[in-house]
Amino acid sequence: SSSDQRQVIQASEILAKIKRGEPVEYDYKVIEGDLDLSGLYLPTEQVGRTKQELRQGLSEELKVIASEITIINSEIRGKVNFSNAHFQKTVSFWGDKSFKRVEFTNDVDLRGAQFDGNVNFAGVIFNYANFMWTEFTGETDFGGTRFKGDVYFWKSVFSRGANFLQAKFGRKARFGGAQFNGTANFMFAEFTEYAGFGEVQFSGKANFQQATFGEKVWFLGAVFRE
Repeated sequence: SSSDQRQVIQASEILAKIKRGEPVEYDYKVIEGDLDLSGLYLPTEQVGRTKQELRQGLSEELKVIASEITIINSEIRGKVNFSNAHFQKTVSFWGDKSFKRVEFTNDVDLRGAQFDGNVNFAGVIFNYANFMWTEFTGETDFGGTRFKGDVYFWKSVFSRGANFLQAKFGRKARFGGAQFNGTANFMFAEFTEYAGFGEVQFSGKANFQQATFGEKVWFLGAVFRE
C-alpha cells in the first residue's frame, strides 16, 4: 500500500502524549516531523557516566519516559532522537502480516537509552541507527530487521534474549564491547560489509548458524561463555 493512503500524524502529537505520560498507540500512519525528546520537559534521573561516554554525547541526566509506545505498520519520516532517555515500559515498532514493516526514513539516535520493558523492532527498516551504550533490560527483538546504513551497538547491554534472526546489515555493523547476558541469536543474519564483534561478551548461548559475512568480520577478544 502506498503511504499517501495513510493518515498523517504530526510528531508533535506523539511528543505531547509522551510529555503527559499517556500511551502512544498508532497503526498504519505516516508520522511527519522529528521525534526528538531532547526539548521535552520531563522528569529526570541521574546516572554515572565515564569520560569516554560523555565524549560520545551521553548525558548524566536521563529523561524518564512513562508512556508505553506502540507504533506499527507506519512510516516515520523525521529524525528520531530518543538518546539519554529511560523508558519504563514496553517499546514496540513493528509490522504485521498485512504491511510487514515500520520504516524510519531518517537517522535514529538511541545512544545511552535504557529500556526497562521489552523492545520490539522486528521487521523494521532503518537507515543510520545508533544504539551505543543502550541498555536493553527485557527481551529484545530485531528479527528480520533491515539496517540499510551503518548501525552501532557498541558497548550496548542486552540483559535477556537478543534476537537478530534473519536481520540484514547493509553496511557496517559495530557491536564492539557489547554484552549479551542472555541468548544471542544471529541465525541466518546477513552482514554485507564490516561486522565488528571485538571484545563482545556472550554470557549465554550465541547462535550464528548459517549467518553470512560479505566482507571483514572481527571477533578479536570476544568471549563465548556457553
